[in-house]
Amino acid sequence: MARDRPQISDKSHCEHRLLVATRLCDDIRAQASGAYPNEACGVLLGDGIALTAIRPAANVHPRPAAFFEIDPQVLVDAHRAERVGGAQVAGYYHSPVSY
Repeated sequence: MARDRPQISDKSHCEHRLLVATRLCDDIRAQASGAYPNEACGVLLGDGIALTAIRPAANVHPRPAAFFEIDPQVLVDAHRAERVGGAQVAGYYHSPVSY
């Protein structure tokens, strides 16, 4: 039996936007360029309104040219820092490699 998806009546609850400084985009592009032909990856940090920093991470996947896996220690460190008042973990990024 198929389960119905829950309905959300007010779409504003699903819309989230963060401000991203051009320098952070430039930093991610530079990391991706340096990692090529492998995928670059890392953690996005912010304050709930804007991204304030990135934390590049090693791609520890066994096939980094096709997939990504963020170094688990970078994830642990970012979440620990957040718990003691550091920047919030806002998400993750990676640079898919074109074939």
